[in-house]
Amino acid sequence: MTLQELGAKLEELEEGSKEIERESTALKAHRQRVEELEKDRDTFLQSMSEMVPDTLNDLFGEEKNRL
Repeated sequence: MTLQELGAKLEELEEGSKEIERESTALKAHRQRVEELEKDRDTFLQSMSEMVPDTLNDLFGEEKNRL
């Protein structure tokens, strides 16, 4: 292997390393967004589960039956 070939291989490896770094950063950001959405979902579901019984108590017979 010549020095030129070695240099080309090293450059190729460096580019691959940079691409992996970019993809890793993108995956971390995506994972963080998913975790935020899951937290928002859990907060929303908790809020709804607290709100529904109170709302049901405010409804009249026919409205309760319809739900």
